[in-house]
Amino acid sequence: MSYPYKWVWAANRNDPVRDGAAIILKEDGNLVLLDFDDRLVWQTNTANKGVVGIKMLENGNMVLYDSKNRFIWQSFDYPSDTLLPGQALKVGLTTKLVSRASTTSYLEGNYTLEMRPNNVSLYYKSPKNPTPLPYYRIDQIYGSTPSKEFSYYVGITNFASNFKFQALQYVTTDWMSSSNQQLAETWYDSTYSFLRLDIDGKLRAYSYDPLNRVGGIWKVEFTLFEGEPLPGDQLGATECQMPEKCGDFGVCYKNQCVACPSPRGLLGWTEKCVQPKLVCGDGEINAKYYKVVGVVHYSSMYTEGEGPMKPRACKTKCSKDCKCAGFFYDEEKLSSQEAEYKSQHSPFPVRKRIDDAV
Repeated sequence: MSYPYKWVWAANRNDPVRDGAAIILKEDGNLVLLDFDDRLVWQTNTANKGVVGIKMLENGNMVLYDSKNRFIWQSFDYPSDTLLPGQALKVGLTTKLVSRASTTSYLEGNYTLEMRPNNVSLYYKSPKNPTPLPYYRIDQIYGSTPSKEFSYYVGITNFASNFKFQALQYVTTDWMSSSNQQLAETWYDSTYSFLRLDIDGKLRAYSYDPLNRVGGIWKVEFTLFEGEPLPGDQLGATECQMPEKCGDFGVCYKNQCVACPSPRGLLGWTEKCVQPKLVCGDGEINAKYYKVVGVVHYSSMYTEGEGPMKPRACKTKCSKDCKCAGFFYDEEKLSSQEAEYKSQHSPFPVRKRIDDAV
């Protein structure tokens, strides 16, 4: 059976080659990618390590092996934006996935999934602000032992009917605190599948449907930020948590873009909803502030602010930062009109939540 191709890995994402490029396994065992002008673009750094051959395994893992068939290098240790079944992010190797820039570009994009000591966090890097901001976090369910792996696999849940399930497996250094979160069940053999951080920042599990009964050969079996959150999820896996959902300045509520902040309050949202242009001179913003109640920034749940401090101090601090587009503070948690300060540079999308004030 022939399967339609899906791009799952690239060695040189940010340094594409042109016609005439070549990939060569050299006599010393080093695998190199040369551009048309013989410029070295990428290599495995396996020279003089006993490599005798290269092969592609059935699970999609490309390996360099020695005379005893031991893997000296494998592509599974260096994922791009995708995990194949059995592949993992690992401490000491690659600990993150980075989305593609677009459907036509394999360059690194704005979204990152990163394995951290006690969780897996998703980040968004705006073209206007190079500092990545978190927009979601998958916490460990059991215990707080430092992470060892974050892997994707396909397994059988019902041996009698041969149903398969796709699952995120979160493995730590202590088996007592590792967790296993099931994503979806399929009626067909879903061995040919993969988990991808897509260009829109959503985490999706794709499976090959051999009978094509679902309107497309590759079926999306699970999408984080659509439907129910992961088991044990504490907050937030909804459309409104997506950084680019309502543009740079819109307000999202119940998965819909509902308002545009203004000095007159929340107005109806349109695609023309953008933040005002700020004038900065002598290191200080010349702007007036207005208050919008009942909204939070997509990163608010996962970032720590400064303070406590009074709102007036927040304004002063923001005005002295020419990149500051506004600030968030929580009036209910802190007394004496003091608040935790969180400045926000562009973009400035927010979502509505009744229990917070900004």
